[in-house]
Amino acid sequence: MKNKAKKGKRKRNLSWIFVPAAILILLIALSVFLYVMKVERIEVTGNYYADRATVEKLVFCSEDDYRLYRVLLRQFFGTEESDVFSDVKVKLTGIQSAVITVRETEAAAMMKLGDTNVFLNKNGIVLGEGAGNLDRLMDVQGFTVLSVTEMEPIGVNDRDSLLDAIQVAMALTKEGVPAEFVLYAGNGTFQTGIGDVTVLLGTKEHMAEKAAELAGQISAYRSLSGIMHLENFSEENRKNGFYFEVVPKEGS
Repeated sequence: MKNKAKKGKRKRNLSWIFVPAAILILLIALSVFLYVMKVERIEVTGNYYADRATVEKLVFCSEDDYRLYRVLLRQFFGTEESDVFSDVKVKLTGIQSAVITVRETEAAAMMKLGDTNVFLNKNGIVLGEGAGNLDRLMDVQGFTVLSVTEMEPIGVNDRDSLLDAIQVAMALTKEGVPAEFVLYAGNGTFQTGIGDVTVLLGTKEHMAEKAAELAGQISAYRSLSGIMHLENFSEENRKNGFYFEVVPKEGS
């Protein structure tokens, strides 16, 4: 009886060793499998400006290396928020296939670079390039472009003023002002043009109010040639800070 009891006790002791060891071996094998196995087929959807390769590189941060563990981490824990994508979802559709669904940030303005339009979001990030302007974005002018890299901030001679110019463009667009461009005139001031009317916007201060006032009055000056002055506009000086200067056309 004592020998049987000893044998039963020995078996129980061995089970306490073998079971954890087996689980550990399985975990190691699974880890090796997840690390070695690569996702070969990646589909990208939802992108409008960015191309497929750019999306993949931004989401996985390692081009042409889509190990299974990395895809699963992105699927279950998501990706970091960025100035490029407002939403990113990764879904494994098979052992070696996955889908990346993105929602890009919206284009806020554009800059002309030769015959090409460079589309920018509100943070000055290059969303893409193209020959057309289907979004009817306002053209930001007055800057020297130093570099253009897709999904990175555009390189210009004065980045802070560029961001201000984009905000001005957004304010005018929101109010439906029929302008096609915003020009940075230096010293923190901006201007635009509507037909033969040059609009001096002044600084970015009170730009939402300036845009609203401009939208309500510009129709009266469409057929004229002149300068619309808003540079002295303020909340306290609406009336005297907004006036139109007639400029006679040549030959008149």
